[in-house]
Amino acid sequence: MKKNYKHLKYLEYKGFTGSIEYSPEDDLLFGKVLGIQGLISYEGVTGKHLEEDFKSSVDEYLTICKVEGKTPEKSFKGSFNVRIPADLH
Repeated sequence: MKKNYKHLKYLEYKGFTGSIEYSPEDDLLFGKVLGIQGLISYEGVTGKHLEEDFKSSVDEYLTICKVEGKTPEKSFKGSFNVRIPADLH
């Protein structure tokens, strides 16, 4: 039976991007939302738990922003598009 594994470098949810890291000392996966000034962190003992905690943390952040009347920060995508003339190609 062939298994289909997802190879993820990042988590994505509601426009937010999160890192995936591993702590051998704690035998734990952890991460943080990238591209914002605030700190949203999450953890899990499995990939599924990590993804669930990531989504829960983002949802909690959005709820807090709504209650406090603040505009949530959004993750930067890390790309920068520049148009250059054809003769520079």
